[in-house]
Amino acid sequence: MTPAVPIHVFFYGTFMLARVVAEHGVTVGPVIPARVAGFELTIRPRVNLVRKADAWVFGSVVAVAHADLDALYGDLAERFELTYRPEAVVAITETGALLPALCYIAPAMSAAAPDPSYVAELAECVRSLGHPEWYARHVESFRSATPERER
Repeated sequence: MTPAVPIHVFFYGTFMLARVVAEHGVTVGPVIPARVAGFELTIRPRVNLVRKADAWVFGSVVAVAHADLDALYGDLAERFELTYRPEAVVAITETGALLPALCYIAPAMSAAAPDPSYVAELAECVRSLGHPEWYARHVESFRSATPERER
């Protein structure tokens, strides 16, 4: 049997921390803080990305096996009835290095208010990786989001 070959994935939700992914039984390689251009973060009720030319999203790049990605995103599909699809992105690390990676984005998500504790957890993930405070405050702004409030 061929061993699983990990691939780089850009995580922008709570999966950006190895300890959160480990809670789902998945071990990842080193966590590399990074950002991706051309997307804006939204939470309606779960985290997702929408294309926006002049925006940035912050998260991390980690190495993950395909089977583990199937398990992580299969669990999201089962628990939240959300389907995330992989897209190719180029992440920029804190040192300016470019890393090609997959990034999972839900093509459709019904508008619903996010759980405030989920928003708080995501903001803490952002801070723990040393991303800009303005971005953590942006994440926290979703606590008061209503389904009608589009981002």
